Amino acid sequence: MDTIRAYQVYGADWPNELRIIGDLWLPIHHSALVRKMGRKSKSFTRVFSHQQALDQCRTYIGLQALAVGGITSSTAEAARLVASDAKYSDAIAIASPFASRMYRLRRIQDSIETSYTNATRFHLISSYLCRNQMRPNRTAIIFSPPAAVGSLARIIDCISKRAFNISSIHSIASGVRGVYSFYCEFDYHSEDIFVPRLLQEMSNIAEKITILGSYPRNGL
Repeated sequence: MDTIRAYQVYGADWPNELRIIGDLWLPIHHSALVRKMGRKSKSFTRVFSHQQALDQCRTYIGLQALAVGGITSSTAEAARLVASDAKYSDAIAIASPFASRMYRLRRIQDSIETSYTNATRFHLISSYLCRNQMRPNRTAIIFSPPAAVGSLARIIDCISKRAFNISSIHSIASGVRGVYSFYCEFDYHSEDIFVPRLLQEMSNIAEKITILGSYPRNGL
């Protein structure tokens, strides 16, 4: 489960004892998986997978003239779906080679990602805090701006006016139409002397701020 999806699940119940202590980039390779009793390769018309995997394999999808049959919560879920019913005999699941063994699917092509340097970043989660080791760090937070004009811009300005680099920011749907939280990463450790003042200023505007953790920018 990715960090943003985990926050959507836990919400206000995000475990206080869990912190992000690092990140890790791993090479990701996708395979085209079909039912073992499926059609011949020229007859597949639909593809199912996670949105990110679909984006990473867009060249293959275009060359095969496949229509996106559905977007799944994960690549493994796409494999499970295609394996679940004969009505998916015309469908391809984009997933890992391991998923083919788990769901007894046939691999018709491996390494279908557009870029051979394809990789995905994973967060490392622990109950231990990653202390400031006086090297380049990054802090991850999630904040919820109020439903007021300019509130998001004011929160981001708290960071940018200090010349902190924002390396990542993503919206998170709350389940209520038009209401969002935001996942944000910025340089510096939460224990750096000027970060608590920043977070206090942000909390004066935001309805809620959750510190997910601080960790080294260049790996553990």
